[in-house]
Amino acid sequence: MGMPVMKMLVVDDSQTMLLMIRKHLQAMGFSNEQILTCNSGQQAINILDVTGIQLVLLDWHIPDLSGLDILKIIKNYRKRTIPVIMITTEQERKNIAKAIDSGVDDYLIKPVDPVKLCEKIIRIGRKYGFELPGFKDPGHVD
Repeated sequence: MGMPVMKMLVVDDSQTMLLMIRKHLQAMGFSNEQILTCNSGQQAINILDVTGIQLVLLDWHIPDLSGLDILKIIKNYRKRTIPVIMITTEQERKNIAKAIDSGVDDYLIKPVDPVKLCEKIIRIGRKYGFELPGFKDPGHVD
């Protein structure tokens, strides 16, 4: 039996950003079945309760719950450890420090650079032992 296939949740209130991140993830070789998306904090919490999500890509500015609040809920999640990459326009050092103190695994500033996103996903995949099937590194040239 191999490693579990990485399944992720993308949380952002911008439909455009959700579509763009999905496109980047698909270009890396992730299938539609591996990528769930939602645009609210409550939706994110509900999805985490019923699915085998192994990675969350999380925006800071979500209307119903802040990304920081969602991060704290995820990091206090009793069932399993779920790594989180914050993908946000939030660049204030004190806020980045709050996210780090709250347990964020990595941080990416928008606009999303697909190569940096790929590097962060690879690093988390290795750290947590997730398989990245059919994975294509957009920074790698054949």
